[in-house]
Amino acid sequence: MERLKEAYKIWKNPLSAEEPPRFMGGFYPPADQFMFIHADLKALGFPSGDYTVLIPDELRKRYALQKWQTVKVGE
Repeated sequence: MERLKEAYKIWKNPLSAEEPPRFMGGFYPPADQFMFIHADLKALGFPSGDYTVLIPDELRKRYALQKWQTVKVGE
């Protein structure tokens, strides 16, 4: 897959409804993947938890992907 102009944006989901999601930054999945898997986030140093990933518009339009992805990182 060629390099995208826009990175995937990732948020760590809060443990309670009183907390806001925490923006973790913009990242690219490994070159041979369209989505992140738990091992990718773990390799980036993300702690355990649930994450929400916004997939770039250009990729969603090209491959008819969902706008949002959820990834759970375990211990």
